[in-house]
Amino acid sequence: MKTTTKTTERNVGIDIGKSTLDIFVLEQDNHWQTDNTEAGVRALAARLARYKLARIVVEATGGYEPKLVYALAEKGLPVVVVQPMHVRQFAKAQGILAKTDKLDARVIAEFGAIMKPQIRQIQTKKIRYFRDLLARRRQLMEARTQELNRLNKAGKAINRDSGSFKGKRRIKGGRAPIRTMLYMSMMCAIQHNPVMKKFYAKLVAAGKHKKVALTACMRKLVTILNAMVRDGRHWQEA
Repeated sequence: MKTTTKTTERNVGIDIGKSTLDIFVLEQDNHWQTDNTEAGVRALAARLARYKLARIVVEATGGYEPKLVYALAEKGLPVVVVQPMHVRQFAKAQGILAKTDKLDARVIAEFGAIMKPQIRQIQTKKIRYFRDLLARRRQLMEARTQELNRLNKAGKAINRDSGSFKGKRRIKGGRAPIRTMLYMSMMCAIQHNPVMKKFYAKLVAAGKHKKVALTACMRKLVTILNAMVRDGRHWQEA
């Protein structure tokens, strides 16, 4: 089944294999194959950059697609990653049961042309690198926590008060990655943000433990951010 249209925009479907890429430009009924290597991906990105593209659709393969997606995105091409199940359901609805690499690439292109999946901005190389560093740090922190838990199997209570003795308070629970990001952000904010710096200094001067003061600053920041989102306002120091 061929799809014809007068538009000058092109919808491209790419079927990703371990060693090869099958490319189909729907409006031109044009198919070709290239090697799934760095050189092959670079050449493909350069070739597709010559078209006026509506979208390039690829399936999430669980590991084979990132190299291609990032290369296309860095060329400024409108690439979108979709779930294979959605494409398979689309194919069944069209009565397409056969499977070949060329046919798969065509079905993916037709899915893009008809379903028009939303194109989202792909993260830059620096952001991906920073994200990977944060993920690795989180893994190491979780591993450290697990080791500490093994050394201290007997859990300790949040409050440790007895008579005139007042133990230190601890916070736990919640979403650890978000709590960690808030903590690291606040470590910077109490040094450089006038509002948080003043609030933190006031709490410490009042005798609050530094970590307790830092936690209070984290809570204040969340309250401020919620108010900004609610009111649609930008940050104000006053």
